[in-house]
Amino acid sequence: MTAVIMKSNYREIGKMLDFAREYRFDLVKLYYIHGTRAAGENIFLEEDPAAMEYLCEMMPFFKKKAADYGLVLDSRLPVPGIKKYRKNGKKQLLCHRPWQSISIDYWGNVWPDVFCWDDGWKSERMPGAGNVFKSSIGQIWNGKGMQEYRRRIVQRECRGICNPECLSGLIPEKTRKLNV
Repeated sequence: MTAVIMKSNYREIGKMLDFAREYRFDLVKLYYIHGTRAAGENIFLEEDPAAMEYLCEMMPFFKKKAADYGLVLDSRLPVPGIKKYRKNGKKQLLCHRPWQSISIDYWGNVWPDVFCWDDGWKSERMPGAGNVFKSSIGQIWNGKGMQEYRRRIVQRECRGICNPECLSGLIPEKTRKLNV
């Protein structure tokens, strides 16, 4: 059984476990709601303090309850709060995508990554790095648009260029950093 956790149901996780036991599920997966379109529902992106406190307090109880019921509880709920991108006391890049990949949409617009052109927040963001119908990929890759993305990532000026889910830590580091 898979449940997407949001404002309207985060207090129902215990009942979800009861349901899973009653109907003989083996596994319960808890995922966080994605995107910014569900106004007020994304307690992780909007960092709802009451919801975060409740989940932090209750998660050990839910894990024990699942184990007592013989259920595997696979929680993909993110650690509350904005993650600090540090390792060994040093600041790390929030994202490596502008140096490793590009995404091209149907209309030929180029972005550092698919997460960088999420429709739910595009009115807040800077324009794409270029268009393959107007310039070569090499020109775009080395052009002003991609260089501006890279500069702003290094300077930590991420508002308007980064998906809010990346900034909040909801998009895992392994997704923001390709292993090439």
